[in-house]
Amino acid sequence: MELNEKNNTVYKKWWFWLMIVVIIVTIGFIAYSKTKNNTKSNGQVKEFYKLNEQAKLKNEAITVVDVEMSKGNDIEKPKKGNKFVIITIEIKNVGKEELEYNPSYFKIKDSKGKTIDEALTTINSSNYLKLGKLDPKEQITGTIAFEVPEGDGEKILVYKNNLFVDNQKIKFKLTK
Repeated sequence: MELNEKNNTVYKKWWFWLMIVVIIVTIGFIAYSKTKNNTKSNGQVKEFYKLNEQAKLKNEAITVVDVEMSKGNDIEKPKKGNKFVIITIEIKNVGKEELEYNPSYFKIKDSKGKTIDEALTTINSSNYLKLGKLDPKEQITGTIAFEVPEGDGEKILVYKNNLFVDNQKIKFKLTK
């Protein structure tokens, strides 16, 4: 009789484990489908966007309007062997709720895959993109500067507003 009682415990029944697996798979599928918002109209993820091509991620639309190279000015110059890349970006709130934006969401990947953060410079101070908030249907345009190696080849601007979800990002090729 004792052996029969042990076999009747809930966690030893096959249907219990099947239910657990189904729940885990369902949760994973829901989480994956919620983060897959960077899509083309046919549902496939677009790997790269071009200059002046609008990319949408959730409730925001991002456009790289211009890319300008600079060797600095009389007051401020990049390190030897480097140059400034000044990127003009337009952000639109296409959602129904307030949208927070931050220039630190943007990074550059060089041709070797190295990630480059925003440069601390005043070279683009007249139109610098500061952090802020946009109400629905509002937009803002501003610049972000990066210090990159000269002659490094093609660079990719990566926009990622969620540090914890890797597939929730937009990539722009910075070639004219």
